[in-house]
Amino acid sequence: MKREELDRLVGQDLDHIARGAKGSPQATLRMVYNAHRRGDLANDPAAQASDTLLRSIATAARLANEFRADYDRAYFGELPLTA
Repeated sequence: MKREELDRLVGQDLDHIARGAKGSPQATLRMVYNAHRRGDLANDPAAQASDTLLRSIATAARLANEFRADYDRAYFGELPLTA
């Protein structure tokens, strides 16, 4: 997959993950999601965004107790970790 296509797809996904204050767990979630999603799509263009988000939330949650990710559930669906 070309870089332009990766930028477009990941950007669309990030539009559905709320921004957070600099250094916050929510901002970390977006940063981690960006990195994981690019890797997932490079390896498998059919990779599910919800799988990437679930892994990214787990990473951000390790950094903050009781972290509640703010994301568009209509876009990603309900995830087991955040239900």
